[in-house]
Amino acid sequence: MLQDTVEVDAWGAWQVEWRDLVILDAENKVVGVINLTDHDLELPENVKLVRELVAEAQER
Repeated sequence: MLQDTVEVDAWGAWQVEWRDLVILDAENKVVGVINLTDHDLELPENVKLVRELVAEAQER
């Protein structure tokens, strides 16, 4: 979880919202962003989507 500060404004720089899951590759480049409010992880299709993005990040 990112604890942002006014001076850094990482949330603004990354253009993320509360409950955004940001998937990064080994070079810290964004592979994908999924909002966990909109994509409830109790639903198997959402878990599958997260796993696919993590796999893609590992392949890079």
